Amino acid sequence: MATVDPESRSTPPADQRVTNVPPEDTIPALPVPLVIGVTGHRDLVAGELPLLEERVRAFFEELHQRYPGQPLEVMSPLAEGADRLVARVALDLGLRLIAPLPMHRDEYLEDFAELASRDEFENLVAQAIDFPVPDWSWKEPRSAEVSTRDLQYAQLGVFIASHCHILLALWDGLESSQTGGTAQVIEFHQRDYMPGLSEQRAGLSLNLVNDESDLVYHITCSRIQHGHQPAGVAGGPTGVAGEVSWFTADEVNPRTTELPERYDLVFTRIAEFNADARLHLETIEREGWALSSSADSIPRGARRIEQAFKVADWLALRFQRRIDGYWRAMLGIGITAGLCFVAFADLPGQELMIYPYLGLLTAGIALFFVAQKGGWHRRHLDYRVLAESLRVQFYWTVAGVSSPTPTQYNHDSYLSKQDIELGWIRHVLRFTGRRATAPLDAPTSAGISFAIERWVGGQRDFFGRRVPEKIAAHKRNALIGKFCFWTGIVIAVILALVQYALSETWKAPMMAMMGLLPLIAGFREFYSHKKADMELIKQFSFMHRIMKEALRRLHSTESDDDRREILRALGETALDEQAEWIMRQRERHPDSQEVG
Repeated sequence: MATVDPESRSTPPADQRVTNVPPEDTIPALPVPLVIGVTGHRDLVAGELPLLEERVRAFFEELHQRYPGQPLEVMSPLAEGADRLVARVALDLGLRLIAPLPMHRDEYLEDFAELASRDEFENLVAQAIDFPVPDWSWKEPRSAEVSTRDLQYAQLGVFIASHCHILLALWDGLESSQTGGTAQVIEFHQRDYMPGLSEQRAGLSLNLVNDESDLVYHITCSRIQHGHQPAGVAGGPTGVAGEVSWFTADEVNPRTTELPERYDLVFTRIAEFNADARLHLETIEREGWALSSSADSIPRGARRIEQAFKVADWLALRFQRRIDGYWRAMLGIGITAGLCFVAFADLPGQELMIYPYLGLLTAGIALFFVAQKGGWHRRHLDYRVLAESLRVQFYWTVAGVSSPTPTQYNHDSYLSKQDIELGWIRHVLRFTGRRATAPLDAPTSAGISFAIERWVGGQRDFFGRRVPEKIAAHKRNALIGKFCFWTGIVIAVILALVQYALSETWKAPMMAMMGLLPLIAGFREFYSHKKADMELIKQFSFMHRIMKEALRRLHSTESDDDRREILRALGETALDEQAEWIMRQRERHPDSQEVG
């Protein structure tokens, strides 16, 4: 990372500084923050502390300068050493501090022997966002050599690594066998393997696409127990405290001095979503569609998800209307330009029609560049997939559908086989679903019933209505296209047979229609292709079938556990279908992709 000039540093604006510390569940869904998780050693060398604080401050300030409209949020468990050093800098800069703890506060305090250390912890935790301790009591060590307390620290490391966008590591660069230690948290962040919690094969998944969740910012430091000497790392730090690098799981170039471009793209997408939401927030509040009513009793962990869904759904519809208007305008421009050209070429005395023809072509080109520069199609696709992912996340949370393994969370299922360009969606879900992974409200049968009625039943009815509508509209468009095409053919046949018997009064307009009507048919077919009418009918029909089948199975069992498994399978199927849909759409519209 480039060094920040001290004179150019800027403190976050007043509206991003923490003044009153609210409960975590009152944090709004927007703007989505850039979440920095913290891991690091407890036994830092006192002489290096000012240098490390300087590096941490420079890191935060560069992120703020790079993404000025995006709040920074720091997740630190406030252990001695690195956790508290980062927390102090974050609070000094006015950043939001989240303090998930590995166990309840009184029990956690037992790990701090000195009274001064306990006082410092109490002071910092009082300034942090109130975050409930996730209930990990059901998770048992996979190895008899791992103590329950070590397991709690390991699970905390998994939680932070799974819910942050960047892992800030104050690390000496040495591997370690300490369960839940800094080296193992970094290993989990990049390889999905945590000794004592997961099998090693879990870290060897067949997900061969680039992953956005492995980003580490490494600040090299020393440890008292290792003789004050950090380790050198191949391709990275040379063993000098204060050296910094970006560290990823990339086997070719794992360490860089600058943030890799593909991760910058992910964070830029989040900032773009925040900006779009901020621009229309009042309208969304009035017009947006919610997944529940104020009378519904839903878990507090689902509220933020619902807020984000309302925004994503409204934005998806907005850009869908914009892209539909774009294609209708291009269709109208194409047909009208064709009419002008035919008039210019085939009708006597219409030489001036070349000018509106050229004007229409210019308007079409300008509209194309405006739509491309604005990313209308890409944003429609991204926001629709985000909304549908949030829909699944919301109903899973309400129904109490949780991950079956201690090292995975529900957001790990979302678009996991897709490329990094969609990674920003998973990052949003990491933030919106954070409370859901540490619920205050126990799941209930009422929550399952709510999900069955509103989600499965509601979506079955929605797709059941929309499929006939889509089929009727497609048939109508196809009929218009066929009529224009065959009418043009008939006119051509008539002209071929009797053209010498026709006067110029009839011949000229018939020749114009002969050229114009097939042109209209072609444009209609192009319009239908770009809107993917047939693919949409197939997708809606498929979703209607799986919703019907899921509803049948849900009504055939009375076991809450079985119903949750059905809801999990339904959600995963819906997410897979959304992933395939966006891939098909991006192939159809290459301008909706960007190389990261």
